[in-house]
Amino acid sequence: MSYFTSTVEFFKAFEIDESSKYKDFTPLADVNVGFSIQREYPVDGRYRPPLRADGTPDVLAIIHVVYNHESMKKNIAAESVPVRITIVRYSKWIGQHFSYDFGNKECPTKESIDISNKTPKPLDLIVESCFDHGDNRFVLETGENLSPKELLDWIFDKHLRTTGYLSSALRTSKHKARDLTGVAIRIIRYYFLEETWNWQIEDSISNAKYYLYGYPESEVRKRLLKELDLFGYSTSMATIILFCCLVIITFSIYHILGGNEPFLKSISSNNFLVLIFALFSLYILDNIVPKLLFKLMNFLIRLRADRL
Repeated sequence: MSYFTSTVEFFKAFEIDESSKYKDFTPLADVNVGFSIQREYPVDGRYRPPLRADGTPDVLAIIHVVYNHESMKKNIAAESVPVRITIVRYSKWIGQHFSYDFGNKECPTKESIDISNKTPKPLDLIVESCFDHGDNRFVLETGENLSPKELLDWIFDKHLRTTGYLSSALRTSKHKARDLTGVAIRIIRYYFLEETWNWQIEDSISNAKYYLYGYPESEVRKRLLKELDLFGYSTSMATIILFCCLVIITFSIYHILGGNEPFLKSISSNNFLVLIFALFSLYILDNIVPKLLFKLMNFLIRLRADRL
């Protein structure tokens, strides 16, 4: 299996010829492998782009496709490479000028701009996906499996559908919720699990199915403390935790049946119990909490793919 090492090589996978509706292939200068391409909006759509005097549309849809293999330098064996696709409206005139000049034939007419402003504008979209080199197809967050050529049509149609009757506020809030979910996933993984608890979620499992459905715990490397030296006596962590559980259970039963002092006061007045509860609390913090965060991260990944 070989990765795409150049933009031209990557673009060939999309099989775009002279008869295609997609025009003006342009390599992206700020990434190693990526390109932009343009497509005109349909003349009978809900959105009407501004037109020049000769009828040529001024606003086009621009699609950016970025192949992000550089983020997986440690991941030599993975078949799925992250790919980001964005689509935005682009005005050829405003892209090169500060304001309109209706006396210039290259400028869209004022009448067409007024008409366009009365029509719903498609929203900009950002879609995260993976390119599966095993099947030479894209796997989207929604689980859809598309060929490179189908991917361009899919995101263009999705872009056009944002002009539907669903309120703009609802669409915008959904995109923001998805972005916030992605931020929460990155915080849990990189700050809490990898930095705080030293869990290693290897890039080699950055496969499309894990990106969509979460990471399997069986393939995560964790820092494990096999033994602990306690007062000069070396014993396994499991034995210490079992002993702590027995002491806590025994003390709790004693307190329920006949203890007169408040529970916390009884613990704080006994140094041995303080040590036992401290060790047990450390075990919970070091083992139970990261596992719960790991499950929360996987839940957010599935929520992002299925609902947002």
